[in-house]
Amino acid sequence: MFKLHSLAVLLLSSGLSMSLACGGDDDDDGNVGGADAGDNTDAGASACPDHPAVTEMGAVCAITGSDTSPITEDLHLTADAQYLLNGPVFIGDDSAETVLTIDAGVTIYGGDGSFLLIQRGSKIEAIGTAAEPIVFTSAKATGMRGPEDWGGLVINGKAPINNADDADGSAPGEAGTGRYGGNDAADGSGTLNYVRVEFAGNKVDSENELNGIAFQGVGSGTDVDFIQTHMTSDDGIEFFGGTVEIKHVVVTGSDDDSIDWTGGWQGKAQFVVAEQSADSGAEAERGIEADNLEANNSATPFSNPTLSNFTLIARPGNGSNGMRLRRGTKGAFHNFVVTGFGGFCIRVTESQTEANVDDQSLTISNHVHNCTMGAAAEGKAVDLVENESTVADPNLTNWQPQMGSPALGIGAGPSDAFFDAVDYAGAFDGTNDWSAGWIETATN
Repeated sequence: MFKLHSLAVLLLSSGLSMSLACGGDDDDDGNVGGADAGDNTDAGASACPDHPAVTEMGAVCAITGSDTSPITEDLHLTADAQYLLNGPVFIGDDSAETVLTIDAGVTIYGGDGSFLLIQRGSKIEAIGTAAEPIVFTSAKATGMRGPEDWGGLVINGKAPINNADDADGSAPGEAGTGRYGGNDAADGSGTLNYVRVEFAGNKVDSENELNGIAFQGVGSGTDVDFIQTHMTSDDGIEFFGGTVEIKHVVVTGSDDDSIDWTGGWQGKAQFVVAEQSADSGAEAERGIEADNLEANNSATPFSNPTLSNFTLIARPGNGSNGMRLRRGTKGAFHNFVVTGFGGFCIRVTESQTEANVDDQSLTISNHVHNCTMGAAAEGKAVDLVENESTVADPNLTNWQPQMGSPALGIGAGPSDAFFDAVDYAGAFDGTNDWSAGWIETATN
């Protein structure tokens, strides 16, 4: 358990307590824009919310809410204080609604053993701005931070999954992260706008570790736009079933797959860039790892997302495949770029996944491939990309396609109302940088 005493020792030994108390570190910590942890010069424990789950501890406000004693009273975090997660913090009791509201510019710190979990029926309303993003980060000092410093963000919803073990349509989350799933595809778990989750992915035990953000049975009533996961152990973002839809997403420096799904995710995504880090180890493999369900590749509802305008960029020396479509996943993938992987850009495995290619419930269109072994591995991956592949260097600089790039003018994406109408492949159009000012680039 992540105790207040051990947290105080961590802060004092790292020097972070000084930046929290005094407000600032002269903007040399690698944060982009106004996201500095110490920007609030008047921050301190005197501004702690008057709430039974919040304890003043020196210059910071420690938040406590375990699985056996979750937070069941609405909590509002304002930008005039700094916050620490004291161990796993559960919002809601998996029944009545509890709302966690986080103002623009708030920074929340976590240490070993801590994570934030939004239970079914409760909500997180985290609405930042490009100038003042909301940041979940390591309690260690700048220069000492790294993947696995703390747990990450987990959101549980009531949308359908395909691995339920209860009549209410739910299943237990991995690593003791509550129950998730249900029968409400339109379920809403709140809002994430301009939110960063960095240096996360703590190991819970020898068998389980958390991701940057885990969307577990999260429904389409949840608003997710402009989010980043950065330098995370395990996956950057993982979907466990549900129907959540996401836009303007940056996944950088994941130590496993950048984006992963299983359990029947039926959501949508547009404008996603996933770039691996040179600092990541050999376990940083695929840009996308896509499953229906390992235990039953034909489980329903099938994983069947629609993605458009995504860019997958390998770390130097990565010999893996860019996209691994397996274990029965379906899906429609439009207007995308896969580049730099030493293996194939796309691999398809398992008989159910291959059948999905045959009946065209797994499709791709308008894509640019630039991988050492070619566009597609053997078997059905070849059928998937046949007559669809543009094999060429996408000519990217800072994620942007340059003049003459084959990604520009490649064709229209999905006609679904969720998707903006564009005619380029990848997350960026060569001109507009929607990531400017709010993402993190420092690796420690």
